[in-house]
Amino acid sequence: MIKWKKIGSRKVFSHLRMQLVEDEVILPNGSTAQYLREINKKDYVTVVAQYDEKFVMVYDYSYPNNQMLLQFPEGTVDQGETPEQGAIRELEEETGLHAREMNVVGKTLNHHRRSTAIGFVCSTRDLQNTGITHLEAEESYTKTVYLTEKEISQKIATGEIIQKNTLAAWAVYSCQKNIK
Repeated sequence: MIKWKKIGSRKVFSHLRMQLVEDEVILPNGSTAQYLREINKKDYVTVVAQYDEKFVMVYDYSYPNNQMLLQFPEGTVDQGETPEQGAIRELEEETGLHAREMNVVGKTLNHHRRSTAIGFVCSTRDLQNTGITHLEAEESYTKTVYLTEKEISQKIATGEIIQKNTLAAWAVYSCQKNIK
């Protein structure tokens, strides 16, 4: 295994949502390099949930892109939560659907060169509609939609679904479904 050796580190940016450090490293060939990475990034969940034979998705506003993105419900895993618990909470907060059971079906790395955060792909079919959402102010424009498998594939093919966590979760979910 190739290993880099850290010889120094300094914090270059700190914010409530992001902390960046720059490491000085010795590469396997003996040269040195500076490497920027995010620290304390939380693990996250992306939820592939079926309700009445359709998949639950949300349109969520992306400020940097100034557009509504169609994606699966997702969010961070809070301290002390399992990925399954985080997925149940995020799904209910964003859609008002309560999952009585949740399963991790795979993992992804969102930004593998800059963070150690793990993305957990979770799945459920056992849902109850509470009708109560708990959206953060930044999520106030979120809208829940229900799509068939074919509709999701069509929206991926036409470029309407472009959010990478959703694309990765769909690939993981589809592969798991196809090998069973």
